[in-house]
Formats: sequence, structure tokens, C-alpha cells
Amino acid sequence: MAICLLLSAECGECRSKAEAFASHFTFSVTDAQNRALVFKPQIIFDETWWCIVHCESDGRVLVDGSGGEEDFDKIADLLYQRLRTAPPFRYALAGFDTDGFRKISELDDDLIECNFSGLTLSLEIWEFLGSPKIFVPFEAGYVWRPFVSVWR
Repeated sequence: MAICLLLSAECGECRSKAEAFASHFTFSVTDAQNRALVFKPQIIFDETWWCIVHCESDGRVLVDGSGGEEDFDKIADLLYQRLRTAPPFRYALAGFDTDGFRKISELDDDLIECNFSGLTLSLEIWEFLGSPKIFVPFEAGYVWRPFVSVWR
């Protein structure tokens, strides 16, 4: 069973916001091993609009949980750097199999108390959750729990 590195972002109730987010995450780069990394977003609706982004190289999912710790960290860092300039979203998380991430109706104390390294929230959602002090500034309009590799 493959475990895929994904970025999942909840974009709210407007499909066009998810489409703009997906457009921002449709890109490719060449890594240090001269591999073409292709980022492919998918838009889904599950009570609200989501954009799920995964990374492929030569048509294969690049990080599948069978090693590749260095790849995981580099790709996660790249996704978070790109997230800094993304169109508006409500919350996002990069990691393994984040496509099952929680809906807005499920954001509660468990989400804040659990170790969701990299969880990025709009100020609106952060305030809705009571402005928990465990979050720090990410970019204008956003806070996050800084990303820490699962391998460290």
C-alpha cells in the first residue's frame, strides 16, 4: 500500500477559489537529481471545495512511504513555500495521505491538541478556534504550526 505525500487545502464554498488554488499548484520543477517533479492538483467537493496536490516523477508518485525521507522533506518544504503565495484558502496541511483531512465542521480541540505539524490556518479559522497560542505567523492573513519533519 502506497502512502502518498499530499497537500490538502480547504478552499471554502466557492468552486472558483479551489480552481484558482489548483492553478497555482499546477507546476513542475527539476530537483537536485535532475528529476522532473510534476505537481498535480485535483479539485473535490466534500461539503466544501478542496484542492488536493500530489507530486509525480516520470508518472509515478514520488514519495510513497518506503524510504525517501530526504525527498519528503524537500517536497514538503517546496509545497509550503508555494503555499505562501497561494490564492486564498481556509486551511491546509501537507503530509502523508492528507486527503482524508478534517472538514471545517470537525475542527475542534483535538485538532489543536494533536501534533499537526505544518497545519496552516487563515486568520478567520484561527479566530474561530479561539486564537490558540500554538500557532505563529505564516504569511499575511495566515498562521501555522511550523512544519517539522516526521523523520527528525
